[in-house]
Amino acid sequence: MIIQLNPTIDVLTPFGDATALFMIDYGLDVNQVFLCRFKGGILRNFYMEQVRPYNNPMNESGWDVEPFDTVKKIPAGAKRNTDFLKK
Repeated sequence: MIIQLNPTIDVLTPFGDATALFMIDYGLDVNQVFLCRFKGGILRNFYMEQVRPYNNPMNESGWDVEPFDTVKKIPAGAKRNTDFLKK
C-alpha cells in the first residue's frame, strides 16, 4: 500500500533534512518505508527507524529532533588506525 502524505512531513534522515512525500507499507514482515525528497530533487527511501519527524515549533516544543550520532563516545583505550599513512 502506498500512501501520499498530504501535507508532506519535514523529517531528519541520516543524510540530513528532507521532506517525506510517500509512505510505503509492504506488509507485516517489513517496516514502513518513507520516500523522501532532498534539496535539488534527490529522492531516497528510508525505513521508519531512519526517519525522525520534526515537531511543529508553534506547539512551543521547537525543533526538538536531535541529529543522528554514529559514535556518541569513543571507547576507552581505542586507538585510531594510522597504517594508511605509512603506505
